[in-house]
Amino acid sequence: MKQTKFAKALALSTGVLVFSISASYLIFAWTPPGSNPPNPNVAAPINTGNDAQGKLGNLGIGTESPTQKLDVRGSVSIGGNAGGNTNRLYLEPNDANHYIYSTGTTGNNMYFGEYNGNFHFINTNGGTEVATINSGNLGIGTAIPAQKLDVAGSVRASGELQSTMSTGYGQLRMVAGNYGAMLRNDGANTFFLLTNSENQYGAWNSLRPLYINNPTGNVYVGTKLCLGGQCCSTWEECMGGGGSPFIPVSGCTDPLPAGNKKIFVTSITYDVALVHAANFTYTTANADNACQARAAAAGLSGTYLALMYETVLSQLNNCNLITVLRYPTDVLPGAALWNGGKISGTNNCEWHLVATGANDMFSVNPDGNYLQNPIKYNEFGTLTDARVFTNFQPTGNGGYDRMNTCLQYSTCDYITGGAIRGCFYGYSTSKDLNWAGASSPLNGMGLCSTPCMDASSQKALYCVQQ
Repeated sequence: MKQTKFAKALALSTGVLVFSISASYLIFAWTPPGSNPPNPNVAAPINTGNDAQGKLGNLGIGTESPTQKLDVRGSVSIGGNAGGNTNRLYLEPNDANHYIYSTGTTGNNMYFGEYNGNFHFINTNGGTEVATINSGNLGIGTAIPAQKLDVAGSVRASGELQSTMSTGYGQLRMVAGNYGAMLRNDGANTFFLLTNSENQYGAWNSLRPLYINNPTGNVYVGTKLCLGGQCCSTWEECMGGGGSPFIPVSGCTDPLPAGNKKIFVTSITYDVALVHAANFTYTTANADNACQARAAAAGLSGTYLALMYETVLSQLNNCNLITVLRYPTDVLPGAALWNGGKISGTNNCEWHLVATGANDMFSVNPDGNYLQNPIKYNEFGTLTDARVFTNFQPTGNGGYDRMNTCLQYSTCDYITGGAIRGCFYGYSTSKDLNWAGASSPLNGMGLCSTPCMDASSQKALYCVQQ
């Protein structure tokens, strides 16, 4: 019994001795920290220390189950530092492509960063290229921008789009089809310019369709102006003729520039007995007085004479013995003739070229007309449609045929050199042969036709400024 108790005591003592020796070894082998954290020789916890610390697994902030090396559930703030250095978020170029990826809730996932050597901002839903930086060019909607800013789509701005380029090509270019169009301000003028065909992005050509002089604001058309399908390159051509100065819009009574005269059709019609010379009177005063009276009534200065051919019998009842009192060319000045139409609501007239000279009135033009514009406005600038005393008919080659007065002052006359009796007269709204040379011969009964009869032959006059 005593041996048993001794054995148990011996075993317990031996165990205590072994434990004591082992504990003493461990205690004396460990070197404790020289000071309390965060001082050496142990790193402070990650929330207070500034020593570099590594972690092989994923680190989660705000989550206990991180799925990436750094998984943050919440906002991230990168603030300034004491050294004043620039704060950066680095994407190291260890891989060919590196970018920041954003996962949306509607399938519109976005990423931006380097991809295939360029910087991209892409919507992964359909692979839409939102923005790309390529060789210093920014592309919006395109992966291959060709200019500093290249937009594939429409652009809207709430402010000005400014270009200060003073040399080179246009400051605003529009391209479609085979041509490019440009707006360019060179400091002195602002131009609308065009390129040659198939050179949409090249220099402008020699055409100058439209430009504005910057100091004056005057607008210039350098090609042709087309209205209603009719194109012209000068105001003279636009208004129906060329070869003489353009007469700008002005007061209807204002004098015209030198080398230009006015012509109008009278607003009043006259009886043949009043304006034709009676037998043996040898005067055209009645017709001229009528023209002068109408000019005075409208406030037109200068002398006005009637444009007509006039003869008088030298012997009663002998139609072969006549005296010519007036040829049309006697009253046609060596100047361009203009007919003024009043602009509604103003005191101004728009001047229309009738003829560049006498020969122009009696010669047929390539379009088949004799006049550039009809003599359809009266002394007041009002449109007038009337028959007109003329007694001559243009021949188309610069000359004219004439009617000689016969049977006292009757307008039933005969054509010089023939036996055809009748009369010549004009229509104020015509510019073809009928402006002066409408013809009415005797009717089938040998009597005067209606336009030539004394009782029905009231007509207006063409009045020419001298």
